[in-house]
Parts: sequence; structure tokens; C-alpha cells
Amino acid sequence: MTRITLAVLALAGALAACQPVERELTEEQQLALIDTLMGVQRDLFNAAKAVDADAVIAFFDGDAGVIIGTEVVPYPMFVQQVRDSYAAIDGQTASWHPAKVSVISRDVVALTLAGRVATIVAGDTSEAVPVAWTEVLVRTDSGWKVLHAHQSMGSPASGR
Repeated sequence: MTRITLAVLALAGALAACQPVERELTEEQQLALIDTLMGVQRDLFNAAKAVDADAVIAFFDGDAGVIIGTEVVPYPMFVQQVRDSYAAIDGQTASWHPAKVSVISRDVVALTLAGRVATIVAGDTSEAVPVAWTEVLVRTDSGWKVLHAHQSMGSPASGR
């Protein structure tokens, strides 16, 4: 081999050795990560129950992909929908079934859950409607953010 070829191979080997290696998380690390994310989720749902639009929006990445029902909603439209809908109600109640959490990596987690949500307007609580929620959260410099979300709601009579 020529000296240039050897030098290129040596450089390539050195660069490869410097690359970060994704190590598989232990079960204990995964459980700790899931516990952290469920805490983030509780905070998000508490902000939603309190109809704090700014707090809810803060949980989302500024370029989040959002689907509501069957409609892909651009992030600016999502922000406006949250503000408008929260301005029209006094509060929300929610009950959630146990979540399915998938740890994709130490910086990416997917969450799926279902439950029932009701709104409170002028002291009256609406009939609870079924809701399903899926999101992908990513760890950023400012904490965990929702990067993708999908929410589907049924009608009160459907029960599904």
C-alpha cells in the first residue's frame, strides 16, 4: 500500500474511534427514563386541566408535527387552536388509562395512552368524551419536548 492510502486508512480509523457510541440502556435506566417522562406528562396534563395555554404550548417543540383527528395541523395553527379553545373554557377534567411507553433511545421516547376528557364552562361539566393520545418526545437543551403528537377524540355517545 502507498503511504497516502495508509494515512487515509489511519485517519479514517481515528475518526471512527472518536464517534459517540449509542449504548443500549439497562432496564433500570429505561425505568428511570419512563418515570421522568411520566412526570413530564403529568405536568403537561395538569397544565391542560388548568387551561393554561402558554404552559401547554411550552411542552411542544417549536416545529412540532401535530395531528388532531385526521387533520395535520401546522404548528402555528396548533398554537392558535390551543389558545382559542382554552379561552372558551374554565377547566378540564381527565382520566387516563395506563400508558404504553417505548424507549427508542436515551433522547427519544414514544408514549401512547387513552382516557376520557370533559370541559368545564361556567361551572357546568360536559359529558366526558373518549380521547387517544400519542406523542414522540425528544430531549433538548431545554428539557423534554413533544416533537410529534396525534390526538383523536370520540363523541360522548360512542364510548370509544
